Amino acid sequence: MGKELMRLYEEVKKAADAAATSTDNQVEENRCLDAFKLLKKFPVNLEILRYTQVGKHLRVLTKHPRLKIQAFAKNLVDIWKGIILKEISENKKQKVYQKISKAEKKQVSKILKRASPRPTAPLDEKTMIKIGDVTRDKIREILHEALSRVSGEADEAIKDQVNACDPIRVSVSVESIVFQKWGSFNKAARSIKIKYRSLMFNLKDPKNKDFRRRVLLGEFKLDQIVNMRTEDMASDERKKEIEEIRMRALLKCKDGQELKGTTDQFVCGKCRKRECTYYQMQTRSADEPMTTYVTCVSCNHHWKFC
Repeated sequence: MGKELMRLYEEVKKAADAAATSTDNQVEENRCLDAFKLLKKFPVNLEILRYTQVGKHLRVLTKHPRLKIQAFAKNLVDIWKGIILKEISENKKQKVYQKISKAEKKQVSKILKRASPRPTAPLDEKTMIKIGDVTRDKIREILHEALSRVSGEADEAIKDQVNACDPIRVSVSVESIVFQKWGSFNKAARSIKIKYRSLMFNLKDPKNKDFRRRVLLGEFKLDQIVNMRTEDMASDERKKEIEEIRMRALLKCKDGQELKGTTDQFVCGKCRKRECTYYQMQTRSADEPMTTYVTCVSCNHHWKFC
């Protein structure tokens, strides 16, 4: 099929070249348009378009001096582009669905069965993220709301890739693996609740579009997400700031000053964030506990405790 597709394209290209240079331009233009119609009817898919790279060759004709040839080329490029995006989207949906636990698949099956007596009414996509548990459903809604913002935040260079992703399916997949690894939020220990809140906060954070985008595009494996530290979820800009803080702390240590560590175990009383540096000093007698000095990275608020 690939050879036949390239043969049809070569006929189009040959006629287009002739239309650009021949003295009888109209005849050659009509011959090119007839060849284009045959090329347009050829059944293509993602695999054959990738294999032949015919789309890249066809883009040359979108700048042809004959306007009809130029318009036909642009139209066909758009059609093939639509086919590629549709197949990529369907493939990603299938991969995400395969990662969902068996229990989730059973729930989806039940929803489909309930909808089956009314085939004329399409299944509302939002019902696909419901599980019947109020807390889990709320978490899925938060994930879906956050990931849906990526399309409006993405650069033009990756717009097509982002639009090919399904925020609903990714939300279901992420919540499922989190529930599987961490258990129910309501019954979780304090340390697990902190992890839940950290994940939700970073996905919703207006300043952390990098993390949202990477989760939606599948740059992190599901097992990676549940094992991430707060600083791993930080935006590229925040990671640079954290690294600068560490370097300054290291330099101060070399100069004989107290070494400051970074942690997410303290909550700033001013901005409520968990990005802090701290150090400890023995300010009382040797048998007394050390004093811990904490500084919030975000708002520079200071406090201490023993």
